[in-house]
Amino acid sequence: MNWRFGGVVLASVLLAACQTVPVAKDWHERPENKTSFDASGRLAVKQNDKGSYANFDWSSSGKMQQLDVNTPLGNTVGQLCQDAQGVVAVASDGSRFEAATASELSERLMGFAIPVEALDVWAHGHWHERSPHTVLEDGRLLQDGWVIERQVNEEGQPRLLLLESEQLSIRLLFSQYQSPSTLPDTEVCERSA
Repeated sequence: MNWRFGGVVLASVLLAACQTVPVAKDWHERPENKTSFDASGRLAVKQNDKGSYANFDWSSSGKMQQLDVNTPLGNTVGQLCQDAQGVVAVASDGSRFEAATASELSERLMGFAIPVEALDVWAHGHWHERSPHTVLEDGRLLQDGWVIERQVNEEGQPRLLLLESEQLSIRLLFSQYQSPSTLPDTEVCERSA
């Protein structure tokens, strides 16, 4: 009986290994029209062997994007909104912070820059035009000091986005993706008076 059980377990492991999602190696210049989408999933940030995990809800109208970071129970711990005027972050206690870019804001609040303004571009297989880039031999993208790897599902939609720098490792695992977005047709984030 143990042999049968072991055989079933081994066969299951081998089948699961055969169904891994391949790395998407096709990077392209960013199109003029930005992608509109709604997505959710799990976010992991690792720094010096210490990790933090959260869930995310992410919406982009193409002109404005909003990222909510949630606890596993669904409570929002922070919200980031980015538009042409800059970025606004709102903490769970209602504190508001503003900056020209998300990288600048994360540097100020956390001590290191997270390239939030480039995440949607990289997730969709594009490099951004603000700085030089290199596509490495293994198909990963090198830009702004980050090595970016992405995986897509059968429909070509983002499945995994992995960013690594000297300081951080950031992993976004998409559990849901819908295009176009259901975000209201607005172009600006709500700002304090």
